[in-house]
Amino acid sequence: MVPAPHNRINTILKQIQILALGVYNNMKIEFSFVPIFGFLREYDKGKNQLFKSHIEPLMRDIEEIHTDYITAFIKIRSSLKDKKVPNNELLDFLEDRRHELAAKRNIVKTLAAELERAERRMVRNGAWISFKAFCEAIVEYFEASDNIGSPSWYTQFIHFMKTYRLAGIEDSFFDSNPFGNDPRTDIISHINIIVEERLPKKLNKIHTHYSELRSALL
Repeated sequence: MVPAPHNRINTILKQIQILALGVYNNMKIEFSFVPIFGFLREYDKGKNQLFKSHIEPLMRDIEEIHTDYITAFIKIRSSLKDKKVPNNELLDFLEDRRHELAAKRNIVKTLAAELERAERRMVRNGAWISFKAFCEAIVEYFEASDNIGSPSWYTQFIHFMKTYRLAGIEDSFFDSNPFGNDPRTDIISHINIIVEERLPKKLNKIHTHYSELRSALL
């Protein structure tokens, strides 16, 4: 039976400690450095590979996806403020934008979920905990609310805009309706919350775990 990586690490470190103590006391200890240094090289290689093969690409993709979200929502907000673009055109823009990076979003979310469930790699316990938290934060990033099975950001917002159409506001989001509220202002306020609070908060959580992993693995 092959020992778990963390047990091997602890065994090697204990052997090094015993060896150092023996040398300090002028004791003759027959011990080979080759397995120790070979394992430490393997351990360092495993850390670097985990970071460069999984963590760094995931972080790069999340940054691209985040930029896409922010850019699209700011464009919608600007159009609403200028009162120049009909609601149907805004919805068409969002539908098109939703499909542009859909494949990448699905791959990133699925990969992060699978890595979160993966067996432990050859890294220290603290780094592995941070790695699992990093993957979990990525999965949660795509959820537009805290509810289980929450839709993605584009899907939820498109539904939000279509809700006004179902209420009978078909031609424009720019005028007050008979109930007295201003749909355009409501939607701009909703976008402000997404762009200035909710998306940055989710990204900051990913950044926190990424920084922990960069410090631990490089």
